[in-house]
Amino acid sequence: MIDSETMRTITIFVCAFFFAFVGQSCWGGGDKIHVLRISSLELLNMIHHKGDSTSYFESTFDSNVIQVNDSTRWCFEMSFIDTIVQTYLAEAKSGFTQKVMADETTYLMELKSDINSVSINTVYDFDSSHKIGSDITEYLTMQKFGNFYTQEGETSLDSIESVLNQHMNGDYYNYSIEFKPVYYLNTKPTMSDTVSIVVKIIFEDSTSVQARTKDVIIR
Repeated sequence: MIDSETMRTITIFVCAFFFAFVGQSCWGGGDKIHVLRISSLELLNMIHHKGDSTSYFESTFDSNVIQVNDSTRWCFEMSFIDTIVQTYLAEAKSGFTQKVMADETTYLMELKSDINSVSINTVYDFDSSHKIGSDITEYLTMQKFGNFYTQEGETSLDSIESVLNQHMNGDYYNYSIEFKPVYYLNTKPTMSDTVSIVVKIIFEDSTSVQARTKDVIIR
C-alpha cells in the first residue's frame, strides 16, 4: 500500500518528467546563445554603380582611381572579426515562457558589449570645413537592411549605433557575424582628391576597434 506522501512524491516526479519531455520535444533541448567579442574590423573599398533598373558593386578594380559621376560613387564595406567568449542556454536569460527561438540551421549570437559610439574620420583634408581628422559622417549614407538582410534603400548615419546593435544581435547561419554594412560617400572632396577614412567603434565596456580604408583617388 502506497502512503499519501509517497504518492505525492511520485506524482511530482512524473509531472516533472512530463514537462521536461514536452520541453525537449517542442524546443529542441535548449537553444544556445553565443556571446561574441569584436576583435577587429576590415574595410573593403568598392565602387557602386547605380543604374536605372539595376545597381551593382565592384569590389576589385585595376586602379585606385575612381571616376565619380551621377551613376558611380565610392563606398566601403565593413566586416567584423569576432570571437566567441561565452555560450549559455537561452532559458538562462529569457526564462522558460519567453525563450528565444531558433531553428536547427541558425545560431543565436549577441555582442558581449553593445556599441556605444561610431566615428568616421577623414585621413586627408576633405574640404574647408573638414580637415585632417574631422568626422565626415554627414557625407555618408548607410545601406538599409530589412529581414534576412534584404536591401531597402539607404539611411543617414544619425542612428548608426542602434542600427548596428540591432543587426549584430540575432540569428546567424554561422558562428560569426554575417552582417556587413555598406557606407556610401555622397560628396566629392574639394581639397584633396585622395580619400581614406578611419572607422573607430567604442563599446559600452570601453573597449574599441578601428580600421582604415586603403587610399583611393576620387575624380
